[in-house]
Amino acid sequence: STCTSTVPIGPGTSQILLHSCPGFTQRELIPLILNIFGGVLEPFQVFRCQASTTQEKLALFLKRAAKFQIPHLIVEVNKLPFHLQEDLMQFHLEMKHGQLGQVFTYPCLQYIETKPSNLRDMPWVTLKEHKVEPVSMIVPRDKLPQSLVHLVYGNAGDGKSHYIKGQLHASPSCCTIAVNEAFPPLGAIRKLRSLPSSQQGCAIFFNFTLLPPSGKSVQLHYISESPEDEDKQSGMHIPYCRLMEVIGWFFFDLLILGYVEDMDTGLSFHLPGGPGWHVYVEVPSRDINMTCDETLEQFCGDIPTLGLLGSPHLVSNDAPYIIDKEVQLVCKYLKAYKEKRIDELYNNIRGRLVKFSTDPDVADDECHRLLNEFMADHIKARKITQHLFIKYFSIRCHFLDNLPAFNYNSGVGEYKLNEKKEYVPTNTQRLGSSLIATMLKEVSDFCDPSIKENWSLNPHQQLIYDIKDGGASFDLISLHADKISLDEREKFTKIGVNVPSMMMMHSRELLDKYLSRALNVELKDGHLKPIDDSGYVLTLDYTLKMLNIHERYRCGVPVIIEGETGVGKTSLVQMLSVLWNHSLLNNW
Repeated sequence: STCTSTVPIGPGTSQILLHSCPGFTQRELIPLILNIFGGVLEPFQVFRCQASTTQEKLALFLKRAAKFQIPHLIVEVNKLPFHLQEDLMQFHLEMKHGQLGQVFTYPCLQYIETKPSNLRDMPWVTLKEHKVEPVSMIVPRDKLPQSLVHLVYGNAGDGKSHYIKGQLHASPSCCTIAVNEAFPPLGAIRKLRSLPSSQQGCAIFFNFTLLPPSGKSVQLHYISESPEDEDKQSGMHIPYCRLMEVIGWFFFDLLILGYVEDMDTGLSFHLPGGPGWHVYVEVPSRDINMTCDETLEQFCGDIPTLGLLGSPHLVSNDAPYIIDKEVQLVCKYLKAYKEKRIDELYNNIRGRLVKFSTDPDVADDECHRLLNEFMADHIKARKITQHLFIKYFSIRCHFLDNLPAFNYNSGVGEYKLNEKKEYVPTNTQRLGSSLIATMLKEVSDFCDPSIKENWSLNPHQQLIYDIKDGGASFDLISLHADKISLDEREKFTKIGVNVPSMMMMHSRELLDKYLSRALNVELKDGHLKPIDDSGYVLTLDYTLKMLNIHERYRCGVPVIIEGETGVGKTSLVQMLSVLWNHSLLNNW
């Protein structure tokens, strides 16, 4: 900010220094504060004024400033109620006449006003005027607080959250704080206090999902607190700007002052900083017409503290997927499938179970090649669908790893009862390859957006597993079972998968059994009691939708349910929630 002084000032001046900054926002105020102090400052040296500021808190700050002859600063003094501004004038009047027993001289106390305040009426005030222009930081970066702040940015779905969570795994202790429309500083402080302040290597993840009301950038303005200015500000998204102001000062207190306090309760948190403490901030994707760099620039302008301290890290879709234990498990099974070892049979002489999680770890480069080979193009297009592929497939790999019918598969088939009530022989020599091929087809369809857009035209074919009593049985559910080819039906039947007829697929008894297995809800006399009690009409279509939502829930992927009024969106989610609750009670 460019400044001009109306009166020459210097260390020997006994007048009060008042910085006049009309129309300044945090974007200009924070660099100015840092310039005044030359970079590093202590929490007790800055007092931010609000309309709710109490006389007791202001008096405590003034008493401390009078006692310790080091620079102190009161910010936005114009926001103080009129009677508190009068108290400030009385304080300086008393000091001017030595009533406090000492002479109070510059530069021990300075003020910043963003609108004219009563203090400019005092005759001994030195006024320093600033204009809103491109900010010039004169404080070297190495004199700013050295907390490790990482600004992770990129396009929506490119894996920002996944990258940060990968970094958090290396921290002995971490916490995640959501920054959204309901952001409460008090709630954030409570979470921060859960971190062990004496431990090195802690991490804080601020997950920003807050977007401007229009979904595009909104220029933040100075927000007046006087009622007469409300009409002038009616088109400025006041609630959003006020919230951003709260969030901006929260990060200033936390990262620059190193101390954040809730003024109502007195609850506080001190950031230890130093080596090993990391702060990760996920920069939200704003507008599809903005580049990643433009989004980052706008974000840093809205929250200048993060712009000053943060180190940008771009996450792009081209970046290799992070290899962790979950990815290793998936790649071990994909490698066995590719090398045709997946159909290994149990040998009771060697006593080695058919289980591929015990294989040596796959090299990172080979993991990336395997993922690239088995992920369909629409999965590779976004990090979020890659994440969905890994989660979906790893759940099934864990299942196979603990499935007795797979671990002890000797290739000798059993007799299974088919839909015609006939016992037919099975052959499980290709059990592993058949299951993996089916899973790959399932996850490809599961991640394909075009299939979800044309829901009723697609089969949504899925295997339902049952591992009760130490054995295993497999059933197939499909919206269009009548369109399953004879070859495919025969392939499933050979490995012991039950493929019901279209008529059987619509039976309530079978649908209840499928939901019971997938959601782990106990059957009562062959039916799900929660569905009977609610009077919910369960159909094949809604069963598949419940299974689809349940899979996304298990994979940690958000779900948007879309449809006309009255088609059953609310009742579907309510019924699924009831079944989830019963499942949790069963596990408990």
